[in-house]
Amino acid sequence: MRRFFANAALMAVSLLVSLAGIEAAARVYGGERIFAAPNYVNRTLDIVRATLGFLQHDATLGWVMRENHHSIDHSFSTGPMGVRSNGGELRALPRRAIIAVGDSFTVGSGVANHETWPAQLEAAIGRASVTGGVGAYGVDQIVLRSERLAETIEPEAIIVGVLPQDSLRNAYRVIG
Repeated sequence: MRRFFANAALMAVSLLVSLAGIEAAARVYGGERIFAAPNYVNRTLDIVRATLGFLQHDATLGWVMRENHHSIDHSFSTGPMGVRSNGGELRALPRRAIIAVGDSFTVGSGVANHETWPAQLEAAIGRASVTGGVGAYGVDQIVLRSERLAETIEPEAIIVGVLPQDSLRNAYRVIG
């Protein structure tokens, strides 16, 4: 029995040493320091933000979409104040328009400019709308964004799109 436990302990130590060696090799191969303790949540968020290229830091809101920016195929375009284009040419922000604010659902992540629900609303009612949503916003950011847009646009109405995860985002300092 004593021999069994000695062999089991030897096997456990061998496994731990092997896993530590594999981890060290993977870090060296990936260009990281061996004894670093990276924050993978922040790193993932930074990669997403850098990849998108549409976002920039904002002291109040955390991040906003860049002004007058286009995807390679021009299916995702922003205009003044980083609002999403509703299709066609970029235009100046219309006064007395309907402002739509919210998260990625409102801004239309994954769809073309003319396919966002605010663009569809504009086409359906024949009134100017401004797509002011920004991906991954919490409720607090949505409200602050609507206030900022309202100062410039003096809207006829503001439609606030809030999904359950938008409220959850307010509970965390960093969320991935």
